[in-house]
Amino acid sequence: MLNKSNRAKLAKKTINEIIPRLLKSHARARTGVERSELIHFSPGNVIKRSTPTPRSSAEFERIPSETPPHASKKEGMHTCSPLSGFRVDSSHRPSKKRKVEDLHQIDPSPSISEFTSASPVITLPRIRIIKSDTFDAAKATIRSHPKSSVAVLNMASALQPGGGVLRGALAQEEALCTRSTLYPSLNPDFYRMPLLSAIYTPDVLVFRGSDLVDLPQSEWFYTGVISCAALRQPEVEKGGDGKMIYSEEKDREVMLEKIRLIFQIAKEKSITHLILGALGCGAYHNPPEEVAMLFRKVILGGRRKEGVTGIEEITFAIFDEGENLTSFRKAFEDVMVD
Repeated sequence: MLNKSNRAKLAKKTINEIIPRLLKSHARARTGVERSELIHFSPGNVIKRSTPTPRSSAEFERIPSETPPHASKKEGMHTCSPLSGFRVDSSHRPSKKRKVEDLHQIDPSPSISEFTSASPVITLPRIRIIKSDTFDAAKATIRSHPKSSVAVLNMASALQPGGGVLRGALAQEEALCTRSTLYPSLNPDFYRMPLLSAIYTPDVLVFRGSDLVDLPQSEWFYTGVISCAALRQPEVEKGGDGKMIYSEEKDREVMLEKIRLIFQIAKEKSITHLILGALGCGAYHNPPEEVAMLFRKVILGGRRKEGVTGIEEITFAIFDEGENLTSFRKAFEDVMVD
């Protein structure tokens, strides 16, 4: 395992030398970078997006400043106004002693047993919860389903392309940027990412393994990437069952809309197999039980909203054994497949 200093050196060499060479020699990867776009949450039918000014190959070789403009300690916090059309009803602040389960029974998510033969035909995605690295899960999915359209979730920084990759950080986004052509697609023009927006990059070329060793070229693969930033350091508190919950209803609602945005993009891009993770449940300290239940609510739907359709399989790839993996397995225990 490389130490932080050596990871930083590897990242800089990768971004400054290796990726530019790959983009010059692999048109598909280069086109993927050029086609990256910032997509805004649109609960209606109108999709809002931003496309960057085309950049020359020389710009791909330039390492940007490691300090983003307008950076603040609360990276990813929703200090800016939400997008037009997104409303938060602050009158429904939960009691300090409510439980995670109570908070999500207002609009309950159905289990598979609720879909009877008398119900309209609803095709639920297969849901898998596995201990795995994100790109490793994508590679296995592509191998098992070679005709599938795969995308992975990059749990991104809202302020800076690649987060702390140039400083040798080793969170999920930094690992993805060190192993693939993702980094140059995270155009600085997209930052600071608006609160309810995410970046979609098609055809990201993965050329390095989770051990940071280059893969044989025969094992390289392409995947789409949805880069979405979670809330950073939201206020949390213990619920009545001792589990951590959001203190503010507005934080819960923002995370719910971020999750809906991820699936909005996946649907728009005709993704059939989606690799997700425990969004914001690491260094950003979102409560894993609540985040898992929010994903369940969006995926399975409820009385008020339809669940996710058009996606064949959703895999939550969570790298470490621990609270995050346990929380997601519990949230989906009645619907997940082996």
